[in-house]
Amino acid sequence: WSAIGFADGAVRASSGVMTVGETGNTAVPTITAPNFFVGFNGEGNSTLTMAGNAEAYTGNGIMIARNYSGAGVCRGTLTMTDSAKLTSPWAAPNNGNLTFNVGYGLNSVGAMTMSDDTQATISNWHAFIGYAGGTGTLTLEDNAQMTVNTKNPDTGDLFGYVNIGTGITGTTGSQGTINLGGKSSLTFNNAFDVLVGAFGSNDASKCLGVVNVSGGTNPDFDLGATLRVNNSVIFGIGVNAQGDLNVGEYAAVSVGGSMIVGQDGAQGNVTISGNASVTTGGSVYTGVNGGTAAITMIGNGRITASNWFALARNSGTATLRMSGDTSLRANGSFLGIGNAYNGTGSGEAWLSGNATLSCPAANGEVVVAWGGTGVLHIGDGTETDNVVVTAGKDVLLGFDSNGAHATINLNGGGTLETPYITSSKPAASTNTVTSILNFDGGLLKATASDTTTNPFISNYGGSTTFALNVMDGGARIDTNGYNATITEALLAGETNDGGLTKLGAGTLTLASVANTYTGDTIVDAGTLSITNNTVFDDESSVYLEVDAILNLDFTSIGDVVEQIAGLYFDGVAQTEGTWGALGNTYADYTSAYLTGTGMLSVGSIVKVPGDTNGDRLVDDTDAKTLANNWGVGPGATWAMGDFNKDGYVNAIDASILAAQWGDHRGGESSASAVPEPSALTLVLLGCLAALIRRTR
Repeated sequence: WSAIGFADGAVRASSGVMTVGETGNTAVPTITAPNFFVGFNGEGNSTLTMAGNAEAYTGNGIMIARNYSGAGVCRGTLTMTDSAKLTSPWAAPNNGNLTFNVGYGLNSVGAMTMSDDTQATISNWHAFIGYAGGTGTLTLEDNAQMTVNTKNPDTGDLFGYVNIGTGITGTTGSQGTINLGGKSSLTFNNAFDVLVGAFGSNDASKCLGVVNVSGGTNPDFDLGATLRVNNSVIFGIGVNAQGDLNVGEYAAVSVGGSMIVGQDGAQGNVTISGNASVTTGGSVYTGVNGGTAAITMIGNGRITASNWFALARNSGTATLRMSGDTSLRANGSFLGIGNAYNGTGSGEAWLSGNATLSCPAANGEVVVAWGGTGVLHIGDGTETDNVVVTAGKDVLLGFDSNGAHATINLNGGGTLETPYITSSKPAASTNTVTSILNFDGGLLKATASDTTTNPFISNYGGSTTFALNVMDGGARIDTNGYNATITEALLAGETNDGGLTKLGAGTLTLASVANTYTGDTIVDAGTLSITNNTVFDDESSVYLEVDAILNLDFTSIGDVVEQIAGLYFDGVAQTEGTWGALGNTYADYTSAYLTGTGMLSVGSIVKVPGDTNGDRLVDDTDAKTLANNWGVGPGATWAMGDFNKDGYVNAIDASILAAQWGDHRGGESSASAVPEPSALTLVLLGCLAALIRRTR
C-alpha cells in the first residue's frame, strides 16, 4: 500500500481490517497504489472501509477477494460511505490494463458496498463480479454513483466484457449479484456485452447472475435506482447458467443495445414491478437458441424496445405474464409470440388486468408462431379488465418456418386492434401450419378498412388449418368506422356458442358459405353484410338495434332465403314470414333495417333428426356426411351429424339417423328416436362403407 496525505487519526488498521477516513472529518486521506487488493490468494478475511472524504487511486486493477490458487478461503469486503471516492483512470500507470474483480476464483467471496454520496469510476479491460468459482456482490445504496469503463485490447475472449456470475471450464459454479437501491446509479460503458449468469461449468454446477434494481416512492420527485448499459446485455447464456433481472418501484434500466434473456441452454428471468421501466436501444430476444426465459410484469412495469421483441427465438422456450397496468411496446417492425425464425421453439403469453402489448409502427406486425408454437391469451375472462393488443400493420397468425402452430384466445376483458389478420405458408411447402383464433368474449377491433388483397380476416397464406372458433363468450367485432371482410368461416367452437355481436360504425361482411356458429347475431351499430343464405343457424335469432342495418347481399330465388328463428328490430320481435328490404315485392314484409336483394325467412322450423342438409330427406347423403365426420368433437354441429347436440358425432347420432330414415317432406317424422338394433347395424355398416369409399 502507498498512502499520501492522511489526516491525524484518519487511518486505522488492525488484524486485516483497515479504515481510511472517518465520518465528519473534513480531511482528504488518499491512497495511491498500482494495485488495489482487499483479500488476496487465501489470506482469509480482509476488510477496507473508506469513510468521510477518503479517496483512492489505482492504475492496474481493483481486486476484492481474488483467489488465484483456489486454496483456502479468500474473503474481501470494501465498504464506502459518506463522500468517499475510488478512481481507476485510463491515464494511470499501465493504462488501466488489469481488471475490476469482486469475488474471483475458487473459494473467493467478495463484497463491495457503496452508500451515501460515494463515487467510483473504474476503467479496466474487463470486470468480473463472481467469476471462476467465486461469489461476488456489488451493492449501491442512497446516492452512490459508479461508472465502469471496459475496453477490448484484442487480447483474450472476455476482455471488454462485464461478467456477473460467470464460469469457466473446470471450475465450480459462480455467483454474482448486483443490488441497486435508493437513487443510486450504475453505468457500464463496455466494449462488448454485459453477461449476467454465463457459461456454467462442466461439472453441472450452475452459474448464477442476479441484478436487482429498486428504490424510489414517487414518480414526480423521488425516482429509484438506475442501471445504464451502453452496449447489449444477456441474462443467462450457456448450459447450467441462469441470469435474473428484478426491477421494482420507480427504478429504471436503460440498455443501449439489445437485451437477451435465456440463450444457448441457459435460463433467464426478468421481473418488472411497481412503476419500473426497462428500455432498449435495440431488440429484446427471449428464449434464444435452446434457452429458456420467463418474463413477469406486474403493477405498472414497462418494457420498451426500440426495435423487435421476440418471445422465443430459434428453438428456444419463453413465457410472458402481464397483469395490472403493465405495458410492453416494440417500436420496430416485429413483435413475436412463439418461435421466431427457424426451429421448433415455443412462446406463450398471458395478459390480464389493463396490460397493453403493442407493435404500433406502420409496418409493425404482431406474429404468433413464426415457426414453432405460439399462444397469446388476451384477457382472462374478467369483463371489467381492459387488456389491449395493438398491431400497426397486421396480425400474422402462423408463419411457416419448418411448420407453425398459432393460437390466439380472445377472452372477455381483452381487445385485439389491427388492420387485418392473415397467415403465411408458401404454396410449395409441405409443412403443417395451424392458425386458430378463439373468440370467447373479447373484442376484435379494426383500425383500417380492408382491401381485396388484404381482407380483415383471411387465410391468405394458405394455412393447413385456419379456424375462427366462436366459443361460449361469443365473437365481438368492432368495425370502428371501417369496412371489414371476413372470408373464412365463423365456426361453432363449443356446443352452445355465444354467437356474433357486430359493434361500431362501418360494415362487417361475412363472405364464407361454411359458417357453423349457432348463437344469435346482434348488430349493435353500422352494417352487417352477408353474401349468401347459409350464414345464420336456422334456430338462431337476429337482433338489429336502432340505426343498425343487415345487408342481404345475395339473390333470393325460390328456396334461396336465409332461415332464422326470430327477428328483432330495436328489441321488438317481428312477425314470422319472409322479410326483405324496402321495395322487395317478393317478401311478406319489408323494413328499412334491411337492404340488399336477399330475403330472410323468419320462424321456428323443426329440423328432421338425421337430416344434415335440410332437404327433409334422411338418406345416404346424410349417412355419408355422418361417416365423414365420425368421431369429430367437441364442437361438432348438426350439419356434421351431431343430432343430439352433445358436440360429438358418434353411435348415438347414427342411431337417430337410422330411426328417421326416409322422406319427411310431407310432414314431421313420427318414427322413434332410437331404432331397432337391426336398423342400427345397417346404418353403421353403411357409414363405414361410405367412409371406406371416401378414402380410396
